[in-house]
Amino acid sequence: MLDIQKSVIDGDILVIAMVGRLALGRECQQVEWTIDELLAAGRPKVVVDLAALDYMDSTGIGILVTCCGRIEAAGGQMRLAAVNPKIADLLRVTKLSRVIGIYPTVAEAVASVSGGPAA
Repeated sequence: MLDIQKSVIDGDILVIAMVGRLALGRECQQVEWTIDELLAAGRPKVVVDLAALDYMDSTGIGILVTCCGRIEAAGGQMRLAAVNPKIADLLRVTKLSRVIGIYPTVAEAVASVSGGPAA
């Protein structure tokens, strides 16, 4: 089960907090639909807070890469933040940080999107 919570920071940066599991099935569709809604609403600056994500499989990684590509194609930016240690290991092994910026905190990820100093 995946719960997606959205909040706006600095007026134009959307923080998406994912709680639960990001795996093959409906969860990945939820993420795609959420990104599609954001892009349709003109919100291409996104920080994905993974602090409460318990599990992610290869499909979850694929959906993050796909969403990042969509956001960048729309002229936006996507960052990952506050990744728990178990998920961080998975992201390190798959070298996802070469594709998507990963930051220790939501605040640092937001700063990198808004043009502040990078972590």
